[in-house]
Amino acid sequence: MRDLLASKNIPFSLNFSGSKGFHIRIPGSIIAKIVPEAIKFIKDDISNIKQINI
Repeated sequence: MRDLLASKNIPFSLNFSGSKGFHIRIPGSIIAKIVPEAIKFIKDDISNIKQINI
């Protein structure tokens, strides 16, 4: 899956439509850059939370 995201020609994009006509289109190439960083950030947050709760 990560190899698919890493490829240059990514055939998808995410579309967000808000209630007030707010609209964002995110190309797959940007998603491929953001997702790994977001996953790493979330994992770091989760590990920090576990350390606090212990």
